[in-house]
Amino acid sequence: MWCCRLFVLSNTLGNVACGSGFCVLSEVEEETDDQRKKRRLNYQFRDALNSMSVAVQAGYSVENAVSACVRDLEQLYPKNEDIVAEFRYIETQQRVSVPVEELFLDLGQRCKVEDIENFASVCIQQKRSGGDLGNVIQKVARMLGDKIDVKKKKLKRLWLRRSRNR
Repeated sequence: MWCCRLFVLSNTLGNVACGSGFCVLSEVEEETDDQRKKRRLNYQFRDALNSMSVAVQAGYSVENAVSACVRDLEQLYPKNEDIVAEFRYIETQQRVSVPVEELFLDLGQRCKVEDIENFASVCIQQKRSGGDLGNVIQKVARMLGDKIDVKKKKLKRLWLRRSRNR
């Protein structure tokens, strides 16, 4: 629900930002479709990591957590949504013994979403050093959520400040 609010807020900012040749919100650039798609995928990836984190806390292995995550994502989003298709792909590739950290790295590189790439890098380093991937998923999900919340609050404050100055 907050994602929809942010989308409406960002659209409002984009529509209200420029008028009569003067840009009221010069700090907020107009988003391209590609940027909007990446932002949406980033938000959805946070939801996926939260789902995986809950499954890991419940005692699932990371591989089984991906399967549980697919079921959760199918309930949250339409079946044709990118994140659902990507996690279905990860799930099927796991069945043929492709390591999950390689699959996340591939996802990050294909989507070119910085947070997904960073998560994949952390997973690969964890695998090399022998850490607890479940714990890593929990921490990264929390940090990604905090990062998104900070961006959302910053955008909202900027919009409110600019709307008061009119």
